[in-house]
Amino acid sequence: MANEHWHLLGNDRIVALAMNHGNVVIYSGERGAKWYNYYQPRKRRLSGGYGFLKDGETVLSTWYEQRPPGSEFKRIFGAGYYTKSLETADLKIEQTVLAPFGDDPCLVSRVTIENLSDRGRDLEWFEFWDVNMLQFTMDEVSGESGRTRSSLQFISKVMILLNRLAAKADHPTFLSRVAAKMLEGGASKNLKGFLLDTEHRGDAILARIYHPSPPVAKNEIAKVDYYPEPMFLVSLDGPISGFETRRAVFFDRKGDPRLRTEGGLIEEARANQANACLVIKQSIRLEPRQAKTLTFLAGYGDATTLEALQAKYRRLDPVRESLSAWSQALPRVSVLNEWVSREMRWNAYYLKALATYDEYFNACIISQSCSYQYVLGMNIAARDPLQHMLPMIYLHPPLAKEVLRYTLSEMDQRGFIPYGIKGVGRRTAGATPFPSDTNLYLMLAATEYVQATRDFAFLEEELPFYPRDRGESGTVLEHLRRGWEHLFRDVGIGEHGLLKLRNSDWNDGFLVGLQTGEPGLDLALVEEKGESVLNTALATYVLPYFAGMLERAGETGWAEEVRDQADKLREALLKQWNGRWFNRAGLGDGRMVGQDHLYLDLQPWAILGANLEPEMERALTETLWTELSAQSPLGAISLWPLPEHLQLMSGGGAWAGVWYSLNAPLIWAYAKVNPPYAVEQFERLTFHRHAEAYPETWIGMWSGPDAYNGPTAKRPGETWDLFPYFGWMSDFPVMCSHAHACPWFALLKLAGIQPAADGYVIAPLLGLGDFKIETELIHLYRKGNALGGSLRPLGDGDVWFRVRSEGNQVEVGGRRVTFQREGEFIVFPVHAQAMEPLDWKID
Repeated sequence: MANEHWHLLGNDRIVALAMNHGNVVIYSGERGAKWYNYYQPRKRRLSGGYGFLKDGETVLSTWYEQRPPGSEFKRIFGAGYYTKSLETADLKIEQTVLAPFGDDPCLVSRVTIENLSDRGRDLEWFEFWDVNMLQFTMDEVSGESGRTRSSLQFISKVMILLNRLAAKADHPTFLSRVAAKMLEGGASKNLKGFLLDTEHRGDAILARIYHPSPPVAKNEIAKVDYYPEPMFLVSLDGPISGFETRRAVFFDRKGDPRLRTEGGLIEEARANQANACLVIKQSIRLEPRQAKTLTFLAGYGDATTLEALQAKYRRLDPVRESLSAWSQALPRVSVLNEWVSREMRWNAYYLKALATYDEYFNACIISQSCSYQYVLGMNIAARDPLQHMLPMIYLHPPLAKEVLRYTLSEMDQRGFIPYGIKGVGRRTAGATPFPSDTNLYLMLAATEYVQATRDFAFLEEELPFYPRDRGESGTVLEHLRRGWEHLFRDVGIGEHGLLKLRNSDWNDGFLVGLQTGEPGLDLALVEEKGESVLNTALATYVLPYFAGMLERAGETGWAEEVRDQADKLREALLKQWNGRWFNRAGLGDGRMVGQDHLYLDLQPWAILGANLEPEMERALTETLWTELSAQSPLGAISLWPLPEHLQLMSGGGAWAGVWYSLNAPLIWAYAKVNPPYAVEQFERLTFHRHAEAYPETWIGMWSGPDAYNGPTAKRPGETWDLFPYFGWMSDFPVMCSHAHACPWFALLKLAGIQPAADGYVIAPLLGLGDFKIETELIHLYRKGNALGGSLRPLGDGDVWFRVRSEGNQVEVGGRRVTFQREGEFIVFPVHAQAMEPLDWKID
């Protein structure tokens, strides 16, 4: 179906798609990825989340396609809610659907029906939710974690074959043909052997999909969930007037509603053939000009969960309470201009709402989402949640800690963290069975969290090693030690003193891209001896930062070891300067990639790692701005000039695209060397700028993918695809966590917020002007010559502030305190108590 757009509804447990046609699709990641009411428009399985109002012979609906001629149908995508309203001459329906703030596995549907006429009306409302479960079962071409090159070789061969075709093909509408067949065919395949029952329990109806003889216990690793929770629909308004669970009774063969509710139930039907739905009917009488509100819950959970939810939400106004809670939880931002301030608050909502709970790891994760999660069913790659949680440290520290727990629990005794997770606790390698950079991102994330929150006690928390059933565990510090050892023992150092590449670093497709231009590339040699300048540049920033935390935690010997390695890597990195920029990688045969092509990914980290003399920093910054940033109305493109063999792939959309996770550190590096570039680049990365540059595409209007096609691509401003008939990212081009996390990470760095082992360095850019940022952890503002803020730490102890300011007076808690001046910085200590706000101000 053309013109499909959608918006995110979510809390810390459930995620849903609010689609512009009026339907709402429920997703759960608790025990593997699954849709409960999967959207299959070709089969007229339209998810539900809407309803039908019967007025005599007239039927109105909050499904957009069934709006009557001449009626007014409005849709609002809001922070935490989705509202649809339909108005005719006689009646008005307003339906709001939301995921209640917190971690309940349900959605609230509130329907207000108003009689606009001068006569009384007897009406019937039918609340409809489809039952159409899809569990993701697409197998990877590689093993779970073995160091095999088969997946890369397979993908490279396919790419070589299809690259030339892609240049001639137009991408079809969502979903692409191959993706749709894979998923819709899988809807039957993945439920083979499962049965379906429906049940009526008072004011609720349930659909239970279950396996009569599950091959594994509930707490064991599994390819799919053999114990899915039932789906339910419940009325919160007392006795119901009727219900139906048989789709063939409620709809005719064409999919049009018959609106029959006979109280029919389904018993032990084959789940992949059952035609089930959940419909509750409520009869109401409306006098002239009268309105009435009906409230329903739709979600998943067992009978105990359902009873608790019914009791909870009958005691309160769930819509008012939830929207109030979201309003309180989201940050207050006033920076640069009105639309940037509004957009940052929106980004904070999306980032938190994208979190899902994983029962196997007993923790929440903020995965990449978008196509990776909702089309492929994978939480990949392990580095990505560690990037998403960096701004969440400040926005909502408990959720950031959850992401760390999840990632640390993915680690085995060797210190190895797999590429990702699929199914119930099952490792997946994707195309990269041996990623080389994950533990660097883990060190970065753990250090930022501990130092920003002052939660040094977290380092002593006990967490399991993977797999959980072995009963092996260790402290967070022990996990970090294993990760450190894995980095230098198993990833290792190459002949040029650089960290090795193995199957991939940040760029999962790096070797695939090389092999499409050089089919004979020896992948075995690259895996054994290849080196990553990107990993090395990243390490020159991460390792000294990590060492500071270790020293503060009493690990002085380890900290010294880490600093020694950082010094060696810095020396090796500087040898990769080719006079214009840094080379990208070594292939193990003496050749270095990147001498004639500028790769963005590593350059900012080379600056941030304090590796360069000022003159070299300025020269590299100007090259990055001229060749990468100035080429695009959005952020910087990732590669210049684009090799000819990559131009064949839809104009190089993925290869020379604008990647959020590359532009965030670039903005930070620009802030260090040329602040006006940083502010301009930050604004270019906003949805507002994207809408100005590409007003004809909905991608990038209110959410986005991990990367946009660059200006020379076949579809500039949209997103990348792989094959002529398989869109991949373009199949699900929004709700990528990077699109909402990276602008926040960049803004925090523009505001000069930098945790340190003993406290904070605060050095806001002058280009921001007066501003205010208020998050759960930290407040920071500048007004004229005054600079101030507060910190709400999670641990006790002294916190040293180093604040760049020309002021001559410091107040802490309303009292003047003594301070020291160190160059441009005012330095003063504050004694912190956990969870108690610390206010400070400099004039």
